[in-house]
Amino acid sequence: MKIAHLILCHTDPAMLKRTATRLSAFSDVYIHVDSKTDISDYLMPDSKNIYFTSKRYNVGWGTWSSVEAEIELLREALSSDKKYDRFVLLQGLDYPIKTDSEIMDFYKSHPTTEFNRALPVLHSSLQKIRAKATVIHFSKYRCLFTKAINVLMRKLKLQLRSGRIIADGINVEPYWGTAQWAYTRPCAEYIVNFFDTHPAFNRWFYLASTVDELYFSTVVYNSDFVKNTFHEDFDTARSGDLDRFKNLTHFIYDPGHIRIFTVDAAAELQNSKYLYARKLTSSASSDLMDLLDQVNSNSCL
Repeated sequence: MKIAHLILCHTDPAMLKRTATRLSAFSDVYIHVDSKTDISDYLMPDSKNIYFTSKRYNVGWGTWSSVEAEIELLREALSSDKKYDRFVLLQGLDYPIKTDSEIMDFYKSHPTTEFNRALPVLHSSLQKIRAKATVIHFSKYRCLFTKAINVLMRKLKLQLRSGRIIADGINVEPYWGTAQWAYTRPCAEYIVNFFDTHPAFNRWFYLASTVDELYFSTVVYNSDFVKNTFHEDFDTARSGDLDRFKNLTHFIYDPGHIRIFTVDAAAELQNSKYLYARKLTSSASSDLMDLLDQVNSNSCL
């Protein structure tokens, strides 16, 4: 089982270095650093199994640029002669909460599962979910004018399109899920090829919101790989709660933000069924990571 962890980051270089170093002990790590930031703060020239994408994007939250950055990570990892079996997307403030062997054994025991939980947008009973496909939101061309239009559209809830994607000879419904995913090699290859060969389909997402949470789920759930997706305990018709979309990453969504885990959460994370946790930071979570790493070190003895 060869694993490539793919990380998007734009802040907290110390946290990124710690996460990448830990993951590189049993997998390869590919990192995309937002082009707005100084990459020299993130580089680890003496580290093994850690690679940075040569092409970088100016990534805005929930915009098309996030999809471009993730595709770039997949593209670079797929081009390696190491032939990875599993591609796992993480964000810069994620951290492994299980031991190296537990993570490896988990993927070995799920060799064909596509860890991507999503719901059909237009079937949701929640207007805010349907609006992701029916209300125009400028996600590619960002400026003060388009930001103002986005606010206006969101407040007025003007449904200016049907919500279905009709382009490049296909007619499909969009799906929405969490940003993190873990794909098998055949699925990853399919996604990159689909991205390269469906330009009109891609352009539909220029006017959608939280694009990274829509694009990958939509491509996978409208493909043959949907039969291998992760549906455990998931009500696709009604759920709008982010906690219900957890794939392999544990997080707690407090009103308005995702909670930062500190050392007080050590037992909670160690007893969790998930492989990773979000959010941890180098300043607030250092003691917590020390405890997690100590458990991991003891398990490797």
